[in-house]
Amino acid sequence: MAQSAEQFTGLILLTGVDKPGITSQLFETLAPFSVAILDIEQVVIRDRLILTVLIGLDPNHAEAVEADLAAIQEGLGVDIACSFSEVGEVSIQAKSDLLHVVLLAPKISPKVIAAVAAVIAEENANIERIFRTASYPVTAIEFVLSGGVEDELRTALANVAAQESLDISVQRGGLMRHAKRLVVMDVDSTLIQQEVIELLAAKAGVEAEVKAITDSAMRGELDFGQSLIARVA
Repeated sequence: MAQSAEQFTGLILLTGVDKPGITSQLFETLAPFSVAILDIEQVVIRDRLILTVLIGLDPNHAEAVEADLAAIQEGLGVDIACSFSEVGEVSIQAKSDLLHVVLLAPKISPKVIAAVAAVIAEENANIERIFRTASYPVTAIEFVLSGGVEDELRTALANVAAQESLDISVQRGGLMRHAKRLVVMDVDSTLIQQEVIELLAAKAGVEAEVKAITDSAMRGELDFGQSLIARVA
């Protein structure tokens, strides 16, 4: 039986200095062919573009696709590599039981990444994707994993967290994970309209005195440390 177009896949890897028009030109080149986009990922780091596209196509078109993509490389100033396979590849979106490991620290060193990756391998999990989710005031890096046992991975990574002084979370993928968010904000005059220390002062019968100190600090007459000490006293 002949291979169907969906079973024959091509992986396209494009790298180069980012500029407007690269992505549109790539897909305009693919448009004349009977191609299905199965997966796509793009990232730009320090103006360096890395774009990967997994396509389903007719095996008879593979050579022409590769030739047409090679023809646009020089004009775009990029490198394009193609890899074709007779066996359909499973997209990360189609995989079940994915785990998400998030690293959080003021600074994440290569040693930390090496230690985390070693534990992941030891626990028979595979890294599907790595990306940064925060950069200031702390750095957060997220790993998406397939395979591995959640509780065992969490226990093993807890040791790395303790040794390297960072926070590590392990969560199962799914819609519930996307429904949860952490919001950090100032309480005084932000989450609530009052100053908490003035509410406490009112209970102690010294609200007017403490409020006067707060107003003085807001005018810049006292720095934060001085005003805090004065209000608590």
